[in-house]
Amino acid sequence: MNKQFNKNPFNKTTRGLEYYKKLQVFAEQELDNRFEDLALFIRNVIIEKDTPKSLPHELSKYDLIVLVPVDKKFPNRWSITPNIECCTQIYNDKDSKSITVEKFLSAPIIQYNNELYTLQNFVFAIAYSGSIHWQPSCEANQPNLNQLYNDVICEISETSLRLIHDISRCLVAAYKEIFEKFDGNNDGYSDIMSRQPMIVNNGQLIEDGYGDPTLLFNHSYLQIPIAEQVNYGIRICLELQMLNTLQQGFIFVYGNRHQKNISLSCEHNLKFLIFKTFSQNRTSLNKTIKVPVNVDMFQKPFTIEMALYKNGYLSISINEYLQHCEKIPTNFSIYNGKLITGANLDGEKFGNFLCSVVSIEAIDTLNIIHTIFMSGVRRLSRFDGLQLPPDIIKRPARR
Repeated sequence: MNKQFNKNPFNKTTRGLEYYKKLQVFAEQELDNRFEDLALFIRNVIIEKDTPKSLPHELSKYDLIVLVPVDKKFPNRWSITPNIECCTQIYNDKDSKSITVEKFLSAPIIQYNNELYTLQNFVFAIAYSGSIHWQPSCEANQPNLNQLYNDVICEISETSLRLIHDISRCLVAAYKEIFEKFDGNNDGYSDIMSRQPMIVNNGQLIEDGYGDPTLLFNHSYLQIPIAEQVNYGIRICLELQMLNTLQQGFIFVYGNRHQKNISLSCEHNLKFLIFKTFSQNRTSLNKTIKVPVNVDMFQKPFTIEMALYKNGYLSISINEYLQHCEKIPTNFSIYNGKLITGANLDGEKFGNFLCSVVSIEAIDTLNIIHTIFMSGVRRLSRFDGLQLPPDIIKRPARR
């Protein structure tokens, strides 16, 4: 079979790469004659979600979260003149918080004569009036951007220049890991440093119960884009170790908030591993399977598997042995979405555990396995070509 299952969803034909590289140069060199690079980036990389093969279209297709690191006090405004209040610091690499890119663009960073202007208004006012002379859009309730440019931006030109570079640095940091995918990096990613799982704590490698290196998921996650594979089931395997510091949390979810396909998830508490299938449209597809947690799971790593076959068979195994198998009324195919490890699909509710291996596999109609994604802290082996019926008891998962 020549089908390529582990193909990177992002490639150099995806529109947006050139805008990121230009913005990166603009931000790093603090240029004062390339303001259009910021406006073009926002329009072509963030806003145009309906344009096929554009980056915003691809990010929306896979439901990937983009978080922007900003100053802890953002968007607090300060009085600059009697009529102008303005947020004076947006980027801060020392003391920051993270917000969604939508909240970033809609943040009210300027108030002039009691009218609020968003960050996007600020950037586009320069694009419309002072940089590349776009024609303003005629949206309802659109603020007067000519007034913003002439009466505010020109009045506080030094502050405006600093804010432009601040905004650029924030967006470069937010999209850095995503744009690394264009260079062939096919790892999972967490979009910003503050959401990355830890591999070192206090200068020491984090280790599991066997003394081997592992990753700590605690208010962190990894996102893995999964491309549609028609007529293939999915198999998700993790090697993890429980921690007793959190009452309840998420281990993984496969889904897409923009679609109504069935989602697969695993949650944990101090008593159970909770495997779920969920569909907004068909309650008959909603299943919850609880597997009791034992003491060994807190002391050394173990494997979990959740597989949904094309014909609707759901298989769950622990430590390579089948725990549950049932048929649910669906003809399943892998759809465009993501596997998020360590959090829910919103990236707002987290789990707390150690994890050393994540793998995603496609299962064809003959129950043969094909690797889609595999990542770990050690050298891993694949199971490509293995035939794995849904009801077989011994189920290889340890890499």
